Amino acid sequence: MTDEELRTIEPGVGVFWHEPNPPYHLWFGVVVSHEPTGEVSISIPGRGRLVRARSDRLHREVPTDAVACPLCQAGRTTGAVDRHRSGQSPTE
Repeated sequence: MTDEELRTIEPGVGVFWHEPNPPYHLWFGVVVSHEPTGEVSISIPGRGRLVRARSDRLHREVPTDAVACPLCQAGRTTGAVDRHRSGQSPTE
């Protein structure tokens, strides 16, 4: 996602967020607010987490082309992205 796309996302919109550490698991979250830093706060349902994210860690949809995102490429090598698509927890 680009910085420009991030600025247009309204609170309540669902996004997919990459964790900051390898293997960069992909989680579904809901945008809560925009932060003065240019990040958004995202609630991760069922996880009791509120995270802040930059545009380079977000997708509007589950990516179908991991080549376009270096974090998806890293997740694919560990199977994290494929587990997310199948509905499994990233830690399974």
